[in-house]
Amino acid sequence: MTRSRGLSRRHVLGRMLLPLGACLIAGPIAGCASETGPLRVAVAWSGRELAAFRKVLDAFAAQPFGVATQLVPMGDDIAAALGPRPVGAPDVVLVPQPGLIRANVVAGRLLPLPFDEDVVPDAWRSVVSVDRRPYGLPFKVAHKSCVWYRRQAFDDLGEDVPGTWGEWIALNNRLINHGLTPLALGASDGWVLTDFFENVLLSVDAAAYRRMAQAGIGWTSAGVQEALRRLGRLWGTPRALAGGVDAALATQHDDAVLDVFARNAALMVAGSDFVYSLIDEHGPMNAGGRWDWDFFPFPSAESGEAPPLVVGGDVAVVTAQAPPSALALVEWLAGGAAARIWAGEGGFLSLQQDLPDAGYRHPILAGLAKEIREVDGDLNFDLSDHIGALGGRLGSELQRFLRDVQGAQQDRIARLASAMGERMSRPMHGAGAPVGRP
Repeated sequence: MTRSRGLSRRHVLGRMLLPLGACLIAGPIAGCASETGPLRVAVAWSGRELAAFRKVLDAFAAQPFGVATQLVPMGDDIAAALGPRPVGAPDVVLVPQPGLIRANVVAGRLLPLPFDEDVVPDAWRSVVSVDRRPYGLPFKVAHKSCVWYRRQAFDDLGEDVPGTWGEWIALNNRLINHGLTPLALGASDGWVLTDFFENVLLSVDAAAYRRMAQAGIGWTSAGVQEALRRLGRLWGTPRALAGGVDAALATQHDDAVLDVFARNAALMVAGSDFVYSLIDEHGPMNAGGRWDWDFFPFPSAESGEAPPLVVGGDVAVVTAQAPPSALALVEWLAGGAAARIWAGEGGFLSLQQDLPDAGYRHPILAGLAKEIREVDGDLNFDLSDHIGALGGRLGSELQRFLRDVQGAQQDRIARLASAMGERMSRPMHGAGAPVGRP
């Protein structure tokens, strides 16, 4: 594996904190915006994530070089924080869609970050750089290729976790024959379906995945069509989903996790590393007092192939009008102290090597973070977050596809996949809305 580079603090401290100190002591000077109020930080998070990040910002404000901050929750409208007329004129934006970075750099809306080359692991640089200059810092990253399951139920049935797609289909069929429901699916959230699709496509045709991430084209290609047919067979099998397709379409992500680990309505749920936070909160126990949960990697397409690894993340960027304290905040987010605060709350992975494994709430999370940090080869960032508004269409189209494939035979599934590919290939009129995200 490629050796992961740590985050260099010495260079950043020298380049960020010295200008900040100069501005605070001498007042506004050339190249320094005045500090006239709290630093405005726009985020897409809500709920537990927003509360955890608030603790991170409170700790920053308590630093000798820190300043007060004001959180600006934007939800799915986070792109508006970087538009030509940004909402609330934020100074720092935590961007979940790296596709937004280049366009805003070209428009002159973002500041480059004075980082050494070792600030970001090799595989991640293309995500945050424009013309080889870094404009973003990955702060909260996500491992999107996990399937979480009730371990005791598998043990009771003598079942092993599947390693390939064919093994997963066969397992589901056996569970259905036992009168058990294999999967819970929070299909009310479009991003849940896009994450599922992305894992299948990456395992079936990695080259097609990367072409689509770069240009958003290729929806009728053989690899994409095969991925859709596989999804159709999995989702459309009668009794495969908790409550059936209609119930899945009315179920949000968190409720799907609870269907598995609190309500025993299904045995598995595909989801990112932050599924652990819900498991931790609800503490499913077996009769022996041990937690009845585990995870396995999203199955590969064929035996002997590596499982897919789709990653996501929120990248901190600094807007062009921001004061020097904005750079100081991003520098602080690049260090282990900020990462430890959120890791202690759960639902958080970091690229920081300064964050020890013991800083995570469970060793499994530390292992997932290491896997993301030490990606060997191409980094496969969340496809829907790469393609912007087209990702919103993908979420909606997959919801339609899910509704249509219930109980369908293979020939009908193939026709539905083809029709979806044709619709996704049509030009978009208007900006559209992003698919949404956790």
